[in-house]
Amino acid sequence: PDRCGDRWARLKQYGLTTVYHQTSPYFGRSIMRTGFNPNHGKAHATWDIAGAATYFGTDLRNTNLKAWHKGFCIEAKVYLGKPKEEPHDPHSGLSGGFLYSRCYDSVHIDRGYEGG
Repeated sequence: PDRCGDRWARLKQYGLTTVYHQTSPYFGRSIMRTGFNPNHGKAHATWDIAGAATYFGTDLRNTNLKAWHKGFCIEAKVYLGKPKEEPHDPHSGLSGGFLYSRCYDSVHIDRGYEGG
């Protein structure tokens, strides 16, 4: 077995978290049709705080501070699992493979405000 244990069991152990994502109405409709694609943002990943990923806030208001595109908000319940805590300016290269090899499921970046 995997040294980190069963990932699905770990995700369920941490439970569901309500999170928010803001984007444009165009991209929002696409997400609602096909789901989130973490690789979609690769075009601007160089300027994103942690590279190509799907970014969420735990507070809807704070998506205004994070989002590249605005006007369409999605509330989702997701299994975040075991988060890797990162400072305001996080380590680069936080890919899924990097995280999973260290028994993490997601990243929480301390943005210096509640819900960030």
